[in-house]
Amino acid sequence: MLVTSSGIIMTSDKSAESPEGLQISIGFVLSSLFLLGCGCLLVWFSCLRETRSFWLDSGGYPILLRDLVLNFYYPLLVVSITGMIALTTAAFVITRIPNGFKLFKGLMLASCWSLIIASMTISLRNNIGNLWNGRPLNYKPQLARPEAGH
Repeated sequence: MLVTSSGIIMTSDKSAESPEGLQISIGFVLSSLFLLGCGCLLVWFSCLRETRSFWLDSGGYPILLRDLVLNFYYPLLVVSITGMIALTTAAFVITRIPNGFKLFKGLMLASCWSLIIASMTISLRNNIGNLWNGRPLNYKPQLARPEAGH
């Protein structure tokens, strides 16, 4: 609520329904859907990265998919985390949103952050297992060098 100098009380509901408020909402929806897709792809890449048969020729996975996971996992992780930081900041800074949009905003932020945390948990669990078993941190079976004498 805003009280003007003439004593008229104005609510912020009308500014939320303005075209500018709706443009902000559409931008938030498109950004969050893009980041939700990135998060799903990130979890899939994490699962593939930590699957032994993915790196060996026994899994039946295409070589192109192996190269995509190997080369684009970390750039996708950086884009997802940077985008989520920007989206979360925008969600808390921008207050001109339609009334029914607040629940959607919260659900999308929680979903996107959950996917990123799940991806990082999958990778962290495997990396700790690698260190525990005496292997290098980001050990991949196909990328390991054969031992001398074999």
